Amino acid sequence: KMSRLTEELPINRQLFSRETKFEAGVGLPGRVWSSVEPSWIADVVQAPNFPRAAAAREAGLHGALAFPVRTPAELLGVMEFFSASPQPPDEKVLLVLASVGEQLGQFVKHTWLIDELGESHARGAAILEAALDCVISMDQAGRITEFNAAAERTFGYSREHAVGREMAELIIPEALRDAHRRGLAHYLASGHGPVLNKRIELSALRASGTEFPIELTITRIRSDGPALFTGYIRDITERKRLEEERSRLLAELKEAVEVRDEFLSIASHELRTPLTALKLQAESARRIVTRDPPVFDRLNAPLAGIERSADRLAKLIDNLLDVSRIVGGRFKLEPEPLDLAEELRQVAEQLRPELEAVGCALTLDIPAPIPGRWDRLRVGQVLTNLLVNAMKYGRGHPVLLSAHAQGEQARLAVRDEGIGILEADQQRIFERFERAVDASLASGLGLGLYITRQIVEAHGGAIRVESQPGRGATFTVMLSSAR
Repeated sequence: KMSRLTEELPINRQLFSRETKFEAGVGLPGRVWSSVEPSWIADVVQAPNFPRAAAAREAGLHGALAFPVRTPAELLGVMEFFSASPQPPDEKVLLVLASVGEQLGQFVKHTWLIDELGESHARGAAILEAALDCVISMDQAGRITEFNAAAERTFGYSREHAVGREMAELIIPEALRDAHRRGLAHYLASGHGPVLNKRIELSALRASGTEFPIELTITRIRSDGPALFTGYIRDITERKRLEEERSRLLAELKEAVEVRDEFLSIASHELRTPLTALKLQAESARRIVTRDPPVFDRLNAPLAGIERSADRLAKLIDNLLDVSRIVGGRFKLEPEPLDLAEELRQVAEQLRPELEAVGCALTLDIPAPIPGRWDRLRVGQVLTNLLVNAMKYGRGHPVLLSAHAQGEQARLAVRDEGIGILEADQQRIFERFERAVDASLASGLGLGLYITRQIVEAHGGAIRVESQPGRGATFTVMLSSAR
């Protein structure tokens, strides 16, 4: 009779046998592992390829056989047996053991699969229960087969109450039930489902009878049996509320902006009439007082102040009107044939006295004509805004104006050596009512650069600024000639 080595050997020899590793082809287990065929040794003590011969001799073991434990596709292990006396090989026994090895292999593999399925099911159940979204499965008859904890919390039904019920009557609003049933029947008949694997929004029904918005994705569970479907459902009540609140706030903001812009437009027009009268009266008063030198000496300064204030107010009104036109989509260019270089020189020379009055020596670098079609008034407005800014923030420092043709565009730049602009503010300053410096340093509403950018972009160009705090700023404008 054969006996297992582990039952006959002393404990220390059993451990020696268990801890020994066999390479493929080495020893009895290695040969069987390599050949995947049963093997018989008449006397292991005399065998040339049996590394445990000494242990077998001490245990009084001689005959040995081993066979593979396998499936048709996979080798799972090797079983070996020993006898106390030499035994000649028996081919019939080997054939039987080969069959036993295959049956054992099928049994072991089946056991492993059952264990794996159990673990997989346990993991799936844990994931299902921990999911934040509702997970509801349905069979081909429309009955609920799975209802996770999130679904219980969302819909107000227990799993025991939900499973086995028709999903349409449980959680689908009455107005949508017929469409749901028709869709299921259409899929079962044609295999085509327009809502499968898509994210859709619709209403669902709670146990309390209240409807609420959900986001739903339905997938088909692939199996050989009847059709099964799983729906992943998310309650989007709060998201919808926030979207509605956002839409309401945006509408209110848009209305407020429209009211503000309309007010600016009306106020600007209304201010023009008294301002024009004020300027005319100031000019009339100046003509009168010039006839009387003592009176002129006494009133010249106040009149000059009135005129400067009127000019500033006129400039502010013009800016507000421009903003109103831009926002309302009424801002248009009136291009004409123009030597841009000459126009820039004229505007710069008109502003030179004001610049020099605050210590800003103006240098021009405009070496050649720049012919094209430009809006004369708006180009002058761009340069005026840039030079006025240089004068405001660069008092006592020189200002350089340069302009050159660059391909089909004109490039002009205004460089000052004033207080400069922080990098974080360099994009913001081109927006409405934005300023990069403290209002105490210079007056203004923050409209000049916004209007300048709009004029430049209307010409098909762009404006940018390069600056470092304390080291001045350079505003560069690219203008395209109008077609």
